[in-house]
Amino acid sequence: MIKLGGTRLDLNGLRIKQVKGLHDFPQLKTDGAVWSDVHYTQPLNRLIDFQYKSRKITLDCFVVASNWSAMQTRLNNIATALVYDDLRMLVLSDYSYRGYMVRLKKSTLMKPARYYQSGKSVAEFKLVFEEPQPFNVQWTFIYPPSKLESLIDFRIIKMTKSLSYGSDEQQYIRVCFNNEITDINLEQEDYVKQTIMPVTGGIPYPVVVLGELDMVQDISIQVNEPTGSEVTGLDTAAYYLRNGLIV
Repeated sequence: MIKLGGTRLDLNGLRIKQVKGLHDFPQLKTDGAVWSDVHYTQPLNRLIDFQYKSRKITLDCFVVASNWSAMQTRLNNIATALVYDDLRMLVLSDYSYRGYMVRLKKSTLMKPARYYQSGKSVAEFKLVFEEPQPFNVQWTFIYPPSKLESLIDFRIIKMTKSLSYGSDEQQYIRVCFNNEITDINLEQEDYVKQTIMPVTGGIPYPVVVLGELDMVQDISIQVNEPTGSEVTGLDTAAYYLRNGLIV
């Protein structure tokens, strides 16, 4: 599956020859030479605000169609899905169950290499995405085929933080899930949300939380199922990079 935001690009004929950068660990903006614990000379006993550079993800893609007219229709549909503001979640389930919050940096889609192969029309092009905040906390849910929907509870508890007098500093996080991005001001109330999620069995549903993660005390996600239900709903859930709680 190749999904960008709410669009399944693979259903528009998009296929991938090669992926670069998807699993590269992001580089630090500073090398941390003055942090002795980075060099393992003392144990980690405090939170450190790690600042990471953006990650570049390059997809070598191709599209196959029965003729040039059908090919152009597919390319136009893909191009339409690539026009968006802010960030979109990129999911490449054949390579990773993680969600990548990205923006499109550049593409050769407007001038693809075109040729015939085995009686089919083929177009090849590159898509280059940037993940500006590669360090995040996230979970991925995968449900069994018989599951149709699931009731999800989110709860994000902010840490107590004193701001200096006259400060205009703001601390935000972003919750990205099911093609929806919610900005949360950590100086306000804790974030609690309940939503019913439509489910297609076997397809990953990542939840990604970005931003001032060190200002968060706890993030939890709860999957609620009807009493007596034979299907538990939650088949697989994994968290990445920072600890989270799944109950």
